[in-house]
Amino acid sequence: MVMKSIFVILSALILAQLFNINEALARPKDYSVFAIRKNLPLHDNEPIFRDYYINLGTDEGMRVGQYVAVKRRVPVIDIYRNKAQDDLIVPIAHLKVIHAQKSMCVARLASQVSPEQIPVVQFEQVMLGDRVELVEDLPTRDVAVAPVPAPAPETVAEENLKATPKKESKPVAQGQTDLTTTRN
Repeated sequence: MVMKSIFVILSALILAQLFNINEALARPKDYSVFAIRKNLPLHDNEPIFRDYYINLGTDEGMRVGQYVAVKRRVPVIDIYRNKAQDDLIVPIAHLKVIHAQKSMCVARLASQVSPEQIPVVQFEQVMLGDRVELVEDLPTRDVAVAPVPAPAPETVAEENLKATPKKESKPVAQGQTDLTTTRN
């Protein structure tokens, strides 16, 4: 009788442990960007590479060539009720894995979500602590990373000179100031 009750108790403990293990395996782990590094080009024509280090490795099924979605969790607070609302999950970018090992991988920017498609965030680029999710393929709705190149500084200066009307200057006696001109 005592042996039977010990067997029942031990079986219950073993089953409880199995359920805890299954629950832990079923719960998704939070993966995130834990480091960002970039090279320092020595010449103007050298490309700049920015590598994002993620705590998701081959143990979790990561392979070179896979894509990950980067999302940012932004806490929202209702200032009128002084109450924390739910966190806002904002998509930021997609990264392509270029190197993977047991517990981490290195990825580079593949595409970036257009700022017009997301709520306002402090910084629209990938940051430390951003959450990462494995995706099957690169979505086509995102805007490519290639930004519109800014005009050269000479071009901007020339356009400003053309757009600004020239004012005729009046001679002012030494020691006096002209109060009729306004500053922009």
